[in-house]
Amino acid sequence: MSATFDTLGYARRLEAGGVPATQAQAHAGALADVLDARERNLVTTSTLRAELCELRAELRAEMADLRDQLRSEMADLRSELADLRSELAGLRSQLHAAIADARGEFKAIHAELRMLLWLLGLIATGVAALLARSLL
Repeated sequence: MSATFDTLGYARRLEAGGVPATQAQAHAGALADVLDARERNLVTTSTLRAELCELRAELRAEMADLRDQLRSEMADLRSELADLRSELAGLRSQLHAAIADARGEFKAIHAELRMLLWLLGLIATGVAALLARSLL
């Protein structure tokens, strides 16, 4: 995209306008330097496209990495959830077994209490009979 600047023609136009030759040549040289620097700093469309393609590729790679990380973390969470469910099922089984044991113990205690009540009633009847006999 190089455009040449006609320093000689520019200097001659300045001279024609009344500028001394040395000043006209100095102005032309300075303007040429400015234009060259500007041209060196210009960004071309192809450069921008290349950079854009590069950025897109980087972005796609980062997105793929993030997707893979997310999938891995989700798999880990699923595994942990399955472990927790299994542990919960084990605890539930233990709880049901403990409840069944407690019911069995309560039934045994209840049977013993009935026996004690029956014996207490028998003793009370015996005491009442002895008291009645001693009073008669």
